[in-house]
Amino acid sequence: MSHVNLKGVTGLMRKFVPALFVLTCLGGSLTAQARLEPSVLRASVENEPSTLDWNHHRTSTERFVISFLMRGLLQYDAKSSLICDLCKSYRLSEDGKTIVFELLPDVRWSDGVPLEARHFVDSLRRLLDPASASRNASEFADIAGARQEGARWDPERLGVSSESPQLLKIQLTAPSPLFLHRLTTVSAFPIRKDQLTKSSKTGFVHAQNAVLGPYFLAEWRPGKRLVLEGNPEYRGQRPVYRVDLVIGQHAALFEHFRKGRIDIMPNPTTEDLMKFPGQKVQVNPFLATRYLLMNVKHAPLTDPKLRRAMVYSLDRESLPAILRNGDRKVTGLIPPGLPGHRELPLATQDFAQAMAERGPTATPVQVRLLYRNSENQGKIAQWLIDRMKKIQVRLIPQPESSENYRRRFETRDYDLVLATWLYKIASPLEFFLPFRTGAPANRSGWSNVAFDAQLDELLHARDPGKIAQLVDQMTQILEIRDVGVIPLDYPSRPYLLGPRVQSFAITAFGDPDLVKIQLKQ
Repeated sequence: MSHVNLKGVTGLMRKFVPALFVLTCLGGSLTAQARLEPSVLRASVENEPSTLDWNHHRTSTERFVISFLMRGLLQYDAKSSLICDLCKSYRLSEDGKTIVFELLPDVRWSDGVPLEARHFVDSLRRLLDPASASRNASEFADIAGARQEGARWDPERLGVSSESPQLLKIQLTAPSPLFLHRLTTVSAFPIRKDQLTKSSKTGFVHAQNAVLGPYFLAEWRPGKRLVLEGNPEYRGQRPVYRVDLVIGQHAALFEHFRKGRIDIMPNPTTEDLMKFPGQKVQVNPFLATRYLLMNVKHAPLTDPKLRRAMVYSLDRESLPAILRNGDRKVTGLIPPGLPGHRELPLATQDFAQAMAERGPTATPVQVRLLYRNSENQGKIAQWLIDRMKKIQVRLIPQPESSENYRRRFETRDYDLVLATWLYKIASPLEFFLPFRTGAPANRSGWSNVAFDAQLDELLHARDPGKIAQLVDQMTQILEIRDVGVIPLDYPSRPYLLGPRVQSFAITAFGDPDLVKIQLKQ
């Protein structure tokens, strides 16, 4: 195993967008085990990870790379239903507050150490320890003892315990329909205390020395590449023995594709397609919603009538044809594949209704529109500008670099912002929680008493019929009655395919699904 140079791998990610991955096969000498598998898969990463610490990951790139290295208690099947991964089975108590997991037998870390329930206990304790300052800790606040009062954190008071090496017990303060979904995320992956160091938030030698996934981290050369090689203790299938994650810029990577050095090119621009006409393009849908978020603390968007007028000014069914990138027509906040998705929109374009909402004495208003400075985002911005000027709303375009966009979004320095919600779990509740009054992630200032009450009810509901009813009522409040957000379309991921690619797929969350990638021999 090669040693990893992790020195200097610090700093925040500049982009919040999903990672871009480009794939190709290479030759090379392999071990005896590797000869049973295709040789090498090359992928490009336009946004380098700042850490591979799964308790502290922040970006989709980090999530993607960690998914090569690690596994968790639960995962999703092809229909986005929860199934066991590292567990053999689990049972939920009648009151919904206690979960007991029986781990799979004979699972070993890449260094041969057996997996035990205490490794999950140690991970959750580290994640929730205030001294760790993990931004992912709030997602697991339903665990009993997570919100301890007083100055001293006591890990023994946290409701996680190893009843035996193979039995893990988790106690919640109240039933939570989201908690099991959270256990599919990388934040909850197990750790080994012996693999942690004082600099683990940035260096995190764990990813180098002991992992559970199909690959281990063989090399990290900051600014150049990450190299992953087959974990000898992994018993599942993997498409190739070695994965090279090459770090680079889009233009340079496209040139590699054009010269046949890359097999799959993600997110090609119109200019790319013009340079390489006739190339096969594959479009992949995933769980995401592009939307327009309104800062209701800024005039004139404090007026709900103006917000409703903006909804009725948009012919949203026309947007995919304008973008011509495979995006799907929107019908609501919840994309296809999730409970609560509807087939028909709540509102369609209606200029008469829009002007009625504006009122007979309406005067022109100006509203700033924040968006990332890219070809695709620029098209959407112009589409919005053209339609809203018809209801006397002048949008002032404010394109920003990804870094500045993120900073302004997080500090609420905008009137309107063009954003995309990338789901991390297969539950519509994930989208609703940031709209709760006072929620840390509520970056629009939107607040509605009825919505809050229904959200509280939904968080404890267990009857499928009741859940569906609440989801429908909440989307009507958000989209029509009090308008805090306007869904625009359901994004897709386009890829250019080279001649060596036989088939290609991405996961429901927009990451390349390596198990389903087939390369021609």
